[in-house]
Amino acid sequence: MFLWRKNLYKGGRSFLVRTRHGAGYTLVEIVIYAAILAVISALVVTSILRIGGAFAKAKALRELNVAANVAMERTLREIRLAYFASNILFPYQLLLNTYADPQSQTLTSAIIFKPLGVSSEELMILKPSSGSQVSLLPDDVKLNNGASTLKFTVDIKADPTKPACNNFTVENCTPQGVRVEMELATTVGREKVTAKYYGFAVMRGSYPQD
Repeated sequence: MFLWRKNLYKGGRSFLVRTRHGAGYTLVEIVIYAAILAVISALVVTSILRIGGAFAKAKALRELNVAANVAMERTLREIRLAYFASNILFPYQLLLNTYADPQSQTLTSAIIFKPLGVSSEELMILKPSSGSQVSLLPDDVKLNNGASTLKFTVDIKADPTKPACNNFTVENCTPQGVRVEMELATTVGREKVTAKYYGFAVMRGSYPQD
């Protein structure tokens, strides 16, 4: 608040001098202070939101890595037990002729696949002998939408002295191992977090036999 007071000087002249009284503020000062406070508050809130989002994304990525490790280990375990593999029908479906368990010589089969359809997001394993079909991923983790999010590549050693290798049989070729590529996704709020994972396993049937 400003007040006017009258100053008298020699010669009879006088003029008014504006002086500040009390601790009040002018309207202009209040508006300026409010604007500065609003800017500072906006910066603080934005920083807090960004930090919170970064923590949430890091947590989601950690959970994604855990789910990927479980799914990849199960997939590679089935491949290691196999003596033959084929992905000739679809690159995202792997047919394995395998053993029931590491200590057994009982033959069986397994199919690791993404259900038909580009929009499918599940990673499944099917044991035809028992009819069991199990998802390898938790509910909150899926294959990223798209046909290329799951891919199996069978490494085959062909016999050059025989006709072309037939991927449906083991007559003229020896599968050595299988490479696995998968892209998984989960959701944090409105944001999707994705990551790619790779694995390789040598099949038991390709080991040297005594």
